[in-house]
Amino acid sequence: MCNASQWGKSATWSRDGVILFASGTDGIFRVSADGGDPIQVTKPDRSRSEAHQLWPFFLPDGRHYLFLSGIGSKEGGTTNDIYLGSLDSAGATLLMRGGSRMAYAPPGYLLYVRDGTLLAHPFDAQALRFTSNAIPVAEQLRYFQPTGMADYSVSENGVLVYQALSTRRRLAMVSRTGVEIRAFGATGDYELPRSSPDGQRLAVNLTDPRTGTNDVWIYELSRETPTRFTFEPGVENNPIWSPDGQKIVFAADRGTPPALVLKALSDSGPGEQLTETHGWVQEPCDWSPDGKFIIYRDGQTNTGDDLWLLPMVGERKPTAYLRTRFNEGGARFSPDGRWVAYVSDESGRPEVYVQSFQGMAGKTKVSNGGGELPQWRRDGKELFYLSSDKKLMAVPVTTAGGFEAGNPAALFSSGTELTGFDVSTEGQRFFVIETAAEPTVWPINVVVNWTVGLKTL
Repeated sequence: MCNASQWGKSATWSRDGVILFASGTDGIFRVSADGGDPIQVTKPDRSRSEAHQLWPFFLPDGRHYLFLSGIGSKEGGTTNDIYLGSLDSAGATLLMRGGSRMAYAPPGYLLYVRDGTLLAHPFDAQALRFTSNAIPVAEQLRYFQPTGMADYSVSENGVLVYQALSTRRRLAMVSRTGVEIRAFGATGDYELPRSSPDGQRLAVNLTDPRTGTNDVWIYELSRETPTRFTFEPGVENNPIWSPDGQKIVFAADRGTPPALVLKALSDSGPGEQLTETHGWVQEPCDWSPDGKFIIYRDGQTNTGDDLWLLPMVGERKPTAYLRTRFNEGGARFSPDGRWVAYVSDESGRPEVYVQSFQGMAGKTKVSNGGGELPQWRRDGKELFYLSSDKKLMAVPVTTAGGFEAGNPAALFSSGTELTGFDVSTEGQRFFVIETAAEPTVWPINVVVNWTVGLKTL
């Protein structure tokens, strides 16, 4: 129909054949349902730190619409406000502070999520105002506060669908044969465990189910209790250790979308932002063993996800390492710093490849049948990855002279699905994130005649 930014979120279609779509950091655009050139109808106001505009939704008259405005703060993170706009006039009016994307449902409710609770707020669609207090409808919804994403949908004939959080992920240490050695804490929404260079600590992402935001937590392996490492509002995830184990670089949405931030273990503040955001999510992948480079994922509309290098000595000017028309990510340096393992979808699905760091010699495909999250053994003699069916695979490799890889083999299979892992310093234990054997992790709930029994507060 028309070109749109890759960072767009959602569209809304009126009965008059007008479509509004969000273009993220560029605002809201209008286009005919017959196609054509899009026309901008709203634009973020940078003077008041408006970071993005998302989730447009037409009201019943087909002329007025709602959208979410993300406002960045000096302390980091994003707060969301809901605005009311019109196709017949420029500008927009603040309708409500806080909340997620909104949807209108007859006979007169605006639905949105706040702190994980789905609310129905009585609303007069002709007078364009709320008429009473919001009413709780469901709890523990999947919700992502920084962008206002909330997993629900409502129809005009009384059907409500929503997805509730019911995480069954566990963080554990297992042997090469899959035998559990120890578990870390209760179940939670864990992601991307990263072992420190000395093997004494473990950094991991943990999502707050109430707000949907991420933080980095650190486990001292000699203790059972984790310590929270990041505290700013919004997203802070993808921790990568410095070679000396005294600092962590991670992704944080101090601007929108996330950029790279560096923080020392001894730092009680927000850390130092290393890169400038430009409309594409940036995530650190690894730190070179000599400490000179951070390799990270970034991208552009015409090339998708690419791999970039940020020098940590001298002038910190990023340069492209691998930039193609395909998507690349998940890069990890070999222990000697001469090779980079990464993931590319150039074959049509994600596969693990290895190529030289400096010489840019030909690449070698390591995985077979799909692969992601490559990790090196600390002596450089094995490469591990997750297969497309979430099994932990091991590949014998040699890096002396050139690079050679053997055949991948599954280390073990179990009744759980692996969603993330890291390898210990000696290569005999693995820190894994498992999903319990029950197949349903986030159940989808369908409610017919959902307004029956609602009591206006």
